Amino acid sequence: MDLNWALDHLYQYPWLPVATGLLIVFVGLIAIQRLLASGSDFCPEDVPNTVILYQFQRGPYAPSFSPYCLKLETYLRMANIPYQNVHGMKKSSKGKIPWIRYNGVSKADSQFCIDFLNKKFDVDLNFRLDRANQAVARAFSKLLEESLTWYMIIERWLYNQDKPWMSEAGIPRLVRWFIGRKVRTAAYYQGMGRHTREELHDVMRKDIEALSAFLGSKKFLMGYQPSEVDCIAFSLITQLTVNMSGSIADVFITEKHPELLDYCDRMRRRFWPDWEECTTRGGKTKTTK
Repeated sequence: MDLNWALDHLYQYPWLPVATGLLIVFVGLIAIQRLLASGSDFCPEDVPNTVILYQFQRGPYAPSFSPYCLKLETYLRMANIPYQNVHGMKKSSKGKIPWIRYNGVSKADSQFCIDFLNKKFDVDLNFRLDRANQAVARAFSKLLEESLTWYMIIERWLYNQDKPWMSEAGIPRLVRWFIGRKVRTAAYYQGMGRHTREELHDVMRKDIEALSAFLGSKKFLMGYQPSEVDCIAFSLITQLTVNMSGSIADVFITEKHPELLDYCDRMRRRFWPDWEECTTRGGKTKTTK
């Protein structure tokens, strides 16, 4: 095949370059989808009485770019449960990350993992709370996971794909675009995706103000000792600030509610003394843990 032959066929079939380009994009999207949907058929050999935690690769400025991965690993540390990390894209039977295996049993969804481990290890991080405060803690957990988390997801994947911290997280541009498409659809059906961006910012501010007002002068959300709800509160505020530096939420929290940053510092000092070892420091180094 010489250049003249190629040019001759190009003139005869002007649609050929377009079709070839579309085919390349299609194959690329299929490859990305398979990567993101890679299943849970492979598991390392179980270590007796040790939790195998499947989660994404380490994050740039926090141990995970996912609030749910950070939530679950923080819980394991708070509960003093032995665990091993498996970093990658292996998804659970529910198609979600993180998930765990323990003595051959798999569990999906971060909260179901926590409930399962509470029973297995006889853990109760809420033992100091009476029934009324347990109800309040559950209500705040749902506010964080069903409202503020969706704000973070939409803001990150639909409006901030080109921010430096997205590339520092090691996420290729095409993957960001693909995830953004999935997020747009999921957020629309969840409901938050039907709001304007300004309406979303208003939701974020009210959620943050409620969290701050309830924290007050306490060291932790439910009192002077941490409880289970602190796992998600700490993880989510960390995502909005540390892993989304300069975002609208980060600026609002930093300027209006620095007490939440102090709260995260207390959690980090107590349960993450190896924090720096568990980050890529902006994608510049490999983690050691």
